[in-house]
Amino acid sequence: MKQRLGLAAAVMHEPELLILDEPMNSLDPVGIHETRKYLLQLCREKGTTIFISSHVLNEIEQLADVIGVINKGKLLEEIDFEELNRRRRRFTEFEVSDVNKAALVLERAFQISDYAISGNNLLRLYEKIDLRADINSAFVKEGITVASVNVDSGKLEDYFTELVGGEGIG
Repeated sequence: MKQRLGLAAAVMHEPELLILDEPMNSLDPVGIHETRKYLLQLCREKGTTIFISSHVLNEIEQLADVIGVINKGKLLEEIDFEELNRRRRRFTEFEVSDVNKAALVLERAFQISDYAISGNNLLRLYEKIDLRADINSAFVKEGITVASVNVDSGKLEDYFTELVGGEGIG
């Protein structure tokens, strides 16, 4: 209720610029949905510019049209989501029993070289993703168990991690 009250007090005078720090903290799922909907409506109908600081990047993906990435007090990048979506590549991710054998199948049978191996069983394919059914069949034919196949694009969280240059806690 304090979060909602604070937001109500902030918008009461119809500001042109609204600065919010972690506005979704301590809200339940319904409160998050209602707040998100209200903030988007405020932008569209009142033309309010909203500056949000947050570590919850999937929430930012649903709200922002421009993001700035700050690391150690330094602005690393400011980018609109249209450009960000062009940079985030679409991929097919295979969860397989043997990534090394699967990589060989990709290279030999499909002449695919643009892929990444993650962990012991994830293979992310960045080219020829429309051939995923054929690739899946080839894996099975080679005795590779395929647990799942997903088509996706990189998330803001992945982009942020790559931009700040680290995967570890620091």
